[in-house]
Amino acid sequence: MFQAFVITLREGLEAFLIVAIVVAYLRKMGRGDLISAVRWGIAASILLSVVAAMAMQRVANQALWEGTLALAAMAAAIAFSTQIWGSGTHVDRNIDRDVSPFAGRGWRFGYLGMFCLALLMITREGMETVLLLNALVFQIGAPEMVATACAGMLIAAGLAWLWARYGPQLPRSLLLQVTAIFLLLFVLQLAIYGFHELTEANLFPNSELLHWATEPYGPDGRFGKHFSGLLVAVPLAWLAIQSWRRARALKVVCS
Repeated sequence: MFQAFVITLREGLEAFLIVAIVVAYLRKMGRGDLISAVRWGIAASILLSVVAAMAMQRVANQALWEGTLALAAMAAAIAFSTQIWGSGTHVDRNIDRDVSPFAGRGWRFGYLGMFCLALLMITREGMETVLLLNALVFQIGAPEMVATACAGMLIAAGLAWLWARYGPQLPRSLLLQVTAIFLLLFVLQLAIYGFHELTEANLFPNSELLHWATEPYGPDGRFGKHFSGLLVAVPLAWLAIQSWRRARALKVVCS
């Protein structure tokens, strides 16, 4: 029962936190007009997660599709990351360019970009949650575990909401730093997971050897299962350290 909670909490954090990071960034940059695109993306991803889960059960090579989705999500995260790092070095530039490549080429392009980003990130993890719930109810025959699994997802969503709500209140430079750290870890996780799944799909020479070599870093591996926790712990640790340093510096100035 606890394992179902941990799995959905982990998948929820990976899905919702990246969306919360985007929403907090948009609010801080004064681009609240694009947040509705994120909301529509989340709504559409709920239906798409069910459809994708049904399709995933019927494909011959699930690992290939999972690896491809992970790399697609990684590409989207990298595209967003480049803008985060660019914003950190060009803080005074035109605000309309602050969310490129998604919003820097016109409002319609930005709206579509935000919609697709949320849709991809939520669906990638959402379909795995649907598969888990389906297994609990119809295969394992343990419907009582569904509530536990849903609790993990709700807690992850709650943590993401807190960041989306209160993250924009941070100083701009600190918000960009925390966001960049999260995205760096997120991209690294997706790269490892995507490569691991593609080796399982026998896409590379010596795939079996590569698969076993990366197994400890996979989502259920010895080290990989802790990666979702690092997505939360490392940025929060940086936030705490920098907040303490800022408070200390302010105290020195005031004294």
